Amino acid sequence: MDFLTRFKELTEEKSLTLTEVADGAKLPRSTVSSYVNRGSMPSILQARALADFFGCSVDYLIGREDDFGVISSSNSEELSLSDSELELLELFRTLSEVRQETILDSLRGMAVMQKKKA
Repeated sequence: MDFLTRFKELTEEKSLTLTEVADGAKLPRSTVSSYVNRGSMPSILQARALADFFGCSVDYLIGREDDFGVISSSNSEELSLSDSELELLELFRTLSEVRQETILDSLRGMAVMQKKKA
Protein backbone atom coordinates (compact mmCIF):
# COMPACT_ATOMS: atom_id res chain seq x y z
CA MET A 1 0.00 0.00 0.00
CA ASP A 2 1.31 3.48 -0.80
CA PHE A 3 1.08 6.74 1.12
CA LEU A 4 -1.83 8.20 -0.86
CA THR A 5 -3.99 5.10 -0.43
CA ARG A 6 -3.24 4.95 3.30
CA PHE A 7 -3.83 8.70 3.71
CA LYS A 8 -7.23 8.49 1.99
CA GLU A 9 -8.12 5.41 4.04
CA LEU A 10 -7.31 7.14 7.35
CA THR A 11 -9.13 10.30 6.33
CA GLU A 12 -12.24 8.43 5.22
CA GLU A 13 -12.29 6.16 8.31
CA LYS A 14 -12.47 9.24 10.52
CA SER A 15 -14.75 11.17 8.11
CA LEU A 16 -12.31 14.07 8.00
CA THR A 17 -12.04 16.86 5.47
CA LEU A 18 -8.63 17.91 4.20
CA THR A 19 -9.03 21.16 6.13
CA GLU A 20 -9.60 19.21 9.36
CA VAL A 21 -6.50 17.09 8.68
CA ALA A 22 -4.44 20.20 7.90
CA ASP A 23 -5.62 21.98 11.05
CA GLY A 24 -5.16 18.91 13.24
CA ALA A 25 -1.66 18.17 11.92
CA LYS A 26 -0.77 21.90 11.90
CA LEU A 27 0.09 21.81 8.19
CA PRO A 28 -0.92 24.24 5.45
CA ARG A 29 -4.14 23.27 3.69
CA SER A 30 -2.38 23.54 0.33
CA THR A 31 0.23 21.01 1.44
CA VAL A 32 -2.39 18.48 2.52
CA SER A 33 -4.45 18.96 -0.65
CA SER A 34 -1.28 18.42 -2.75
CA TYR A 35 -1.11 14.85 -1.42
CA VAL A 36 -4.51 14.08 -2.94
CA ASN A 37 -4.54 16.37 -5.98
CA ARG A 38 -0.94 16.00 -7.16
CA GLY A 39 0.16 12.78 -5.48
CA SER A 40 2.83 14.64 -3.52
CA MET A 41 4.72 12.82 -0.81
CA PRO A 42 5.10 14.37 2.64
CA SER A 43 8.49 15.42 3.95
CA ILE A 44 9.76 13.66 7.07
CA LEU A 45 8.44 16.48 9.25
CA GLN A 46 5.05 16.42 7.53
CA ALA A 47 4.81 12.62 7.79
CA ARG A 48 5.61 12.84 11.48
CA ALA A 49 2.93 15.50 12.02
CA LEU A 50 0.36 13.43 10.10
CA ALA A 51 1.26 10.22 11.96
CA ASP A 52 0.93 12.04 15.28
CA PHE A 53 -2.44 13.41 14.19
CA PHE A 54 -3.75 10.02 13.06
CA GLY A 55 -2.18 8.24 16.03
CA CYS A 56 -0.16 5.80 13.96
CA SER A 57 3.47 5.19 13.09
CA VAL A 58 5.10 6.92 10.12
CA ASP A 59 5.81 3.47 8.63
CA TYR A 60 2.11 2.65 8.75
CA LEU A 61 1.22 6.02 7.22
CA ILE A 62 3.57 5.59 4.26
CA GLY A 63 2.56 1.98 3.71
CA ARG A 64 5.74 0.26 4.88
CA GLU A 65 3.90 -1.80 7.47
CA ASP A 66 0.36 -3.02 7.91
CA ASP A 67 0.37 -2.87 11.71
CA PHE A 68 -1.09 0.45 12.86
CA GLY A 69 2.08 0.89 14.91
CA VAL A 70 0.76 3.00 17.74
CA ILE A 71 3.74 4.38 19.63
CA SER A 72 3.43 4.20 23.38
CA SER A 73 3.87 7.54 25.08
CA SER A 74 6.34 6.11 27.60
CA ASN A 75 8.89 5.24 24.92
CA SER A 76 8.10 7.90 22.34
CA GLU A 77 9.94 10.69 24.13
CA GLU A 78 13.11 8.59 24.35
CA LEU A 79 12.94 7.64 20.67
CA SER A 80 11.54 10.81 19.13
CA LEU A 81 13.65 13.39 17.40
CA SER A 82 13.17 17.12 17.66
CA ASP A 83 12.08 19.08 14.60
CA SER A 84 15.65 20.35 14.20
CA GLU A 85 17.04 16.82 14.32
CA LEU A 86 14.52 15.63 11.75
CA GLU A 87 15.31 18.57 9.48
CA LEU A 88 19.02 17.85 9.82
CA LEU A 89 18.46 14.20 8.90
CA GLU A 90 16.24 15.11 5.96
CA LEU A 91 18.83 17.56 4.59
CA PHE A 92 21.71 15.16 5.29
CA ARG A 93 20.03 12.45 3.21
CA THR A 94 19.89 14.76 0.18
CA LEU A 95 23.69 15.08 0.10
CA SER A 96 26.14 12.92 -1.82
CA GLU A 97 28.16 10.37 0.16
CA VAL A 98 31.26 12.56 -0.09
CA ARG A 99 29.43 15.56 1.36
CA GLN A 100 27.84 13.42 4.06
CA GLU A 101 31.29 12.23 5.10
CA THR A 102 32.55 15.83 5.17
CA ILE A 103 29.67 16.83 7.44
CA LEU A 104 30.30 13.86 9.73
CA ASP A 105 34.01 14.69 9.99
CA SER A 106 33.16 18.29 10.89
CA LEU A 107 30.63 17.22 13.52
CA ARG A 108 33.10 14.77 15.05
CA GLY A 109 35.64 17.57 15.32
CA MET A 110 33.10 19.89 16.93
CA ALA A 111 32.09 17.18 19.41
CA VAL A 112 35.72 16.65 20.45
CA MET A 113 36.18 20.40 20.95
CA GLN A 114 32.96 20.56 22.98
CA LYS A 115 34.14 17.75 25.26
CA LYS A 116 37.44 19.54 25.86
CA LYS A 117 35.59 22.70 26.91
CA ALA A 118 33.36 20.81 29.36
